[in-house]
Amino acid sequence: AVSFVWNDNLGTWTYWVPLTVVSLSAAFAWLMAVYRRRLAGADRDLEAIFSSVEVAIMVRDARGELTYANQAAADLLRLPDVEAVMTASSQDLMDRFEVYTEDGGAVSLGDLPGSRVLRGEPNPSPVLVRNIVKATGEERWLLNSARAVGPEGGRPLMAVNLIEDLTTTKRAELAPATPRRGGPTRHPPWRGRPRRQWSGRRPRTAAAARLSRLREERRG
Repeated sequence: AVSFVWNDNLGTWTYWVPLTVVSLSAAFAWLMAVYRRRLAGADRDLEAIFSSVEVAIMVRDARGELTYANQAAADLLRLPDVEAVMTASSQDLMDRFEVYTEDGGAVSLGDLPGSRVLRGEPNPSPVLVRNIVKATGEERWLLNSARAVGPEGGRPLMAVNLIEDLTTTKRAELAPATPRRGGPTRHPPWRGRPRRQWSGRRPRTAAAARLSRLREERRG
């Protein structure tokens, strides 16, 4: 090592070129180690964020292979954990359920936004489906949406699928609105304001607003 740093070629290119290469290689290795540590930290942060949300998230690459799923996706698919989701094919997951449109028509895997993204449709409209778990007969209403990730105008590199459970909101919408017995609902006598009778309408939630926007898009 001493002979390399100090030898008869000091001051010539045969000395400085190898020394420069070694120095740059060491610096590059150090930068890559720092980058990998930061990237691993960012991955852990993203995993913590995605694992904590209630919306099911599944990401598929251009070949349709599943590259990411969170625990909410496993719960929605009625599977024990993320590993069980990752080892199943898209069709295997689809075959666990009966899926219909709001009008009662059958929905296939190719009809869902995620499949349409991978076929080249960058921004498909969300799809609200009636989903029945074959194993138990449980009925859910699920809002499926997907977005493409990749160069604009080019083949998508991946499709990010989001599935939101709107069962509670949809059931409330389908249930008939019946006024309470015993006359109108009592309200505090706010000064300067007339008392309001209960109209029979339920409060508009964020999920109900999304369903309303979805129907407006279809009519448009």
